[in-house]
Amino acid sequence: MNAALFGFGLALSLAGPPGPMNALIASASTHGPWKGVSTGLGAVTADAVFLVVVALLHGYVPGWVKVPVSLLGGVLLIWLGYRAYGSKGQGPPSAAEGYVSAVGLGLTNPYQLGWWLTAGLSMIAFLGYFSAVGFFAGLLAWVTAFPYAIWKLSSLYAERMLTAIRYASVVGLVGFGLFFILSGAAALA
Repeated sequence: MNAALFGFGLALSLAGPPGPMNALIASASTHGPWKGVSTGLGAVTADAVFLVVVALLHGYVPGWVKVPVSLLGGVLLIWLGYRAYGSKGQGPPSAAEGYVSAVGLGLTNPYQLGWWLTAGLSMIAFLGYFSAVGFFAGLLAWVTAFPYAIWKLSSLYAERMLTAIRYASVVGLVGFGLFFILSGAAALA
């Protein structure tokens, strides 16, 4: 249960930063919540593809590789926290185009791939596959709640809400990054 809660919290900290994907989701959401949700589901689909790759690699990765990968994943998370500042994008004309755009953006995003090959692999190595269940629950919660909130509150509070999300995400990303670094360092001892 703790692994799933960890995965859930990690997903929310990763999903929250206003980067290219959230800019795409937020922009689509201003045209209606379903357009934002479908765009978000495209991002989750890309993550599911990367999870399968990581799950296939997990059994073949020697134990000695997991420590440096965990350390690198921690550094990547801290760097993502540092870079978690907003960008603005254009909303897709349809829900299907939003989904396809997000899948394409996710599959070609070197940061997303890098996260799965470092921190994602470390999450599974240290916490097991149940953490991935929590992780995807967190992603699904985000891609459902975020578009609805943007759609509902866009005229009054969108800028304040995005700022609060950015700060919370930075704290979460840096915190989880430190967790992975400390886990890797503890495995060295």
